Amino acid sequence: MGKKSVEEFVFVCSGKDCKKNGSKKLHKALEVYIKEKKLKNKVGLVKMKCTGNCHEGPTVIHNNIMIAKAKAKHIVSKLDKK
Repeated sequence: MGKKSVEEFVFVCSGKDCKKNGSKKLHKALEVYIKEKKLKNKVGLVKMKCTGNCHEGPTVIHNNIMIAKAKAKHIVSKLDKK
């Protein structure tokens, strides 16, 4: 039996400027949230390369929407609506 594919992805920029603005901490918080809520089979969390919006970091892409200056609470509120 094959692996079940996830329903949605959250991409967190891991570029230099986004890291300076907290993307590492943001990624870790989302990782913990996904684990606690048992969403691992529904939500894929991916570190990505620079989005080119360095002055707006940390940057997250969720459902094809780029979120600038993202905070964990922004993303969690979107995931809670599922």
